[in-house]
Amino acid sequence: MLKSTKSLFVGTYKLGWLWFFWVGLQAFLNWVMPLFFLNTTHAKVVLITIVVVFATMIFLTGKFGFTRIIGTAQFYWIFMLIWLWPIYQSTELSATEKQWLLALFIVNGLSLIIDAVDMVRYFAGDKTPHAPGMENP
Repeated sequence: MLKSTKSLFVGTYKLGWLWFFWVGLQAFLNWVMPLFFLNTTHAKVVLITIVVVFATMIFLTGKFGFTRIIGTAQFYWIFMLIWLWPIYQSTELSATEKQWLLALFIVNGLSLIIDAVDMVRYFAGDKTPHAPGMENP
């Protein structure tokens, strides 16, 4: 598991600064921002979801290497975003909570599109490592 975790972090770093920034933005919105709203159920759901996504990514990296298939782990976000939508529409949220949730919808939604493209490429036969210098197990 430690080797898989290291491969996930190294692979992400090797993708280049733009992808590293993108993953950092996802981490900020899904790991850090919920901590400011920890007294709410929706923040706890976001934290639980990112833990499940991260654990799944580690598992997939160990099984398949740093390939495009690891993006499938982020499909848990579909259920989270569907569940969050009525909460986002609520008038009981603070302006900061609404802004956070909107950013979460945009960033996680775009990530789901990117991951869907990666899955199509993977299942079409592109099983090469997703980052330069990475190896499959």
